[in-house]
Amino acid sequence: MCTGFSRSFLRFFLLLACVCAGGLILPVQAVAKDYVSASAYWEDRSGEATLEQAQQQNYTPYQGTLSRGYSRSVHWVQLRIDGADPAVIGDKLVVRIRPVFLDRISLFDPAEPTPKRPRVTGDLTPWNEAEWQSSNLGFVIAVQPQARDIWLRLQSTSTHFMVVQAVSLPEAKRLDHIQELLYTISLAVLFVFWAWMLIAWLNDHDKLNGVFVIKQSMVMVYTLAYFGYHRTLLSDWLAPEALDRVFNYANIAAAGASIWFERYLLCEYTLPVWVQRLIRSVVWLIVIPLALLMLGYTQPALHANLILLALFICLPVVLAIVFIHDEPSALVYRLPKKMVIGYYIVLTSFVVFSVLPILGVTQGASWAILSLVVHGFLSGGLMTVLLQFRAKRLEQQRNEVANQLYLSQQQVVMERERREEQTHFLHMLMHELKNPLAVIDMALHTPAGHQQ
Repeated sequence: MCTGFSRSFLRFFLLLACVCAGGLILPVQAVAKDYVSASAYWEDRSGEATLEQAQQQNYTPYQGTLSRGYSRSVHWVQLRIDGADPAVIGDKLVVRIRPVFLDRISLFDPAEPTPKRPRVTGDLTPWNEAEWQSSNLGFVIAVQPQARDIWLRLQSTSTHFMVVQAVSLPEAKRLDHIQELLYTISLAVLFVFWAWMLIAWLNDHDKLNGVFVIKQSMVMVYTLAYFGYHRTLLSDWLAPEALDRVFNYANIAAAGASIWFERYLLCEYTLPVWVQRLIRSVVWLIVIPLALLMLGYTQPALHANLILLALFICLPVVLAIVFIHDEPSALVYRLPKKMVIGYYIVLTSFVVFSVLPILGVTQGASWAILSLVVHGFLSGGLMTVLLQFRAKRLEQQRNEVANQLYLSQQQVVMERERREEQTHFLHMLMHELKNPLAVIDMALHTPAGHQQ
């Protein structure tokens, strides 16, 4: 049962989680001067176009975020870099590219017509060979007084969802520091949610709490890899291809654990048999992206994994509204229907506006890059609060059962004492009756008694 201090502590970390989620979503880079004044893309379906061929194509303008979904094509991005005075901002600009899980991005800059080696970044590029070693991908380019165009060639098995900005070198370092601070605090908050429920599970051994602990463990591993820390920590021991596989498996494991937890939460209620079978069937579908990934079909696996996750987040809203009912007093510890529906409405609303841009269905904002991470914050934070509420109600029910058992035991003791008193009273009564009866018996057996 939550004490007043623990409830206040939980509220504090929930508020901190909201602040971190807001910090991850809000465009922190907007406070810096972005020297990218125009951006456009061209889809190379063959994947074999050279720079000269790409420069001759008709490009489609876009604003802010490139949202092309999962594609086997190569996308060329043309960026107009504004001119600036090197004496004012320095002689270097940093082309910051997010997210960090894009496989391979090549830079072609006319200011450096004959580079010594191909300028490439991405999660398939060794960490020690990256031009810009941070939690983002990036290139360092020269500042010129006049505007110029540069080209990026994007090829990736993950979603072609990319945000690019060009900022001065000091601004890039400052933005990276802010971002890494938010990442660190975010991981700390996720750890607190995990530790909180781990302690709760160790105390009550509730199965739902145990499943939530496993789910949050997978979410933390995935978030760590999503932020790019696996490249920083493991690049000396694992090749870039192995690190890429680590991220892909963490992605599917986090989605599978989330679906597994939602299944336990829903099946805790009294649902029709066919609904329970439907939920179990959807859960087993997570085997499909896992099998595809193991067979080497990385892009179809990640695509199927995201669609499956979105489906199972949206499906429970309908199931909760139609089939979940508030339980009788004997099962009062289960979460009320309105709380479950509210939880799923929040997650579904967030998924609709964030997953669609990742799939390339709609044009998305830059915050959608971290949408799956923020989803982990929302689901983890909200469910931690709900499970604490559930634990409180469960503790109350246990106390009521314990009180009823205690009262029953007291009634048994009182009944036994009453029977003992009755037995003792009968013994006393029989003892009191024995003396007169003995006198009468003696009188009847004496000669005088016979004469009378």
